[in-house]
This record gives sequence, structure tokens and C-alpha cells, in this order.
Amino acid sequence: MKSMKLSIIGITSLLCWMLPQEGMATGRHGQSAKESVEGWYVGVETGFPFAVSTFTSFGTDKVRFGWNVIPYAGYRFNPVLSLEGQALWGKEHLSSREKQADYLLDGERLGDLQSDVFTQRYTAQLNINLLGFFQRTRYGRWLFEVSPSVSAIATKAEIRPIKGGENVREGSAKWHFGAGANVESSYFVTKNLLLGLYTNIHFLTGSQLDGVPFDGYPSNYIWDVGLNVGWSFGKRK
Repeated sequence: MKSMKLSIIGITSLLCWMLPQEGMATGRHGQSAKESVEGWYVGVETGFPFAVSTFTSFGTDKVRFGWNVIPYAGYRFNPVLSLEGQALWGKEHLSSREKQADYLLDGERLGDLQSDVFTQRYTAQLNINLLGFFQRTRYGRWLFEVSPSVSAIATKAEIRPIKGGENVREGSAKWHFGAGANVESSYFVTKNLLLGLYTNIHFLTGSQLDGVPFDGYPSNYIWDVGLNVGWSFGKRK
């Protein structure tokens, strides 16, 4: 968990550093101070997800990085609000915590096992651009968005030995309701092309996402950091 806290602090610091310190009203390329892009947009995000459940991606032996791909489409109403839908396909890797080392699962010690979790997620997300509330930054090229979201999330876990070999247990796909939030800092490189960094977290209801039947650990969430590339079809006003 110490590694997770340090990672969260690092990502948050990087997002804050990306915010422009000056010249936000005119943009980096001398654009007019009163410009905004409204209308439809599309894009794709990709990142490194971490999961915390009965097992954790921050296990006793090392940190395990996952992967994901997130295509999305949305509509920007004004400089403050946009609404988008996302789909996600990815995989998380988790292993046991230190206190679980002597627990047995089907004759295998949990300390020697890891869980690989295939994930698909369908999300509705409301983006709130905090810079849009201020006259000085409302029409600039920068966005700093905070985004609550709700999701339907499916997980399918395979538990196997860390050192390789056949699966000890292979679960079926399980659906969860998810609630979460996203924080992103992004910049319009051109009138239509947007690049950004994001971090988000999604809490899952129902059974443990890693498929490990072990009581005493109520955590059940996926935390993600990554890059965003977007394209706006709206005209700059």
C-alpha cells in the first residue's frame, strides 16, 4: 500500500504540474482568448491498471502492472460540461498479501499464487472542466476535468502459480456495478487534437474481483493511470 500511496501522490503532482502557470487566457499559440470547442468528440485512452481485492497488485513480492484500452465518444456542451460513454477491455494482475502466505486454496499456499483478471467495463461519465469556471481560463486550450462515473463491469479471474503452471482455479465471468471518478489534465495541441494524462478509480459491488474466497478484506476496486488521445469534431467558437 505504501507503493500505491507514493504512486497516487506522483500522478497527482504530475497532473497539477501540467496546468499552465501563465498565458492560459490566450493559449500557447497566441489563440484568441475567447475560443472554445463544442460538439462531438472521440478518442482512446490506454493505461496501467492496478487492482485491490482479496489479493492486490501491490503484493508481497512486487508491483504487478496491468493493461487496458478504452475507446470513448462524447459531446461537449460548453467550456464546463461534457458527457461521454466509454468501453474498456483490459487485464489486472494481483498476488497475495503478507498475512495470507499460509492460507491454502485447493492445496496451494496463497503466498505462491497470483490472480489474473480479465475486465470489460461500460461507463457513463460526466466531465466537469474546473478551468471553465474562471473567465481567465475558460476559453484556453487547457482542460482540468473532474469526472464522476457509473459503470457495468465484468471480471473473469484465473488463479495460477506465480512461478507458472496450470490454473488452480478458473472462474466464470461476473458482473458488478461500479461507481468511480476520473481526474484528467489535457491540452488541445491543435484546434481538434487533444492529449492528456488521467487517473481514475472504480469501486466494484458484489463478489471479489480476483475470485479468491478469503474473508476479511472488503476492498474491491481498480485504480488506473494512463494517456488520452482525443479528436474533436466541433468547431472552435
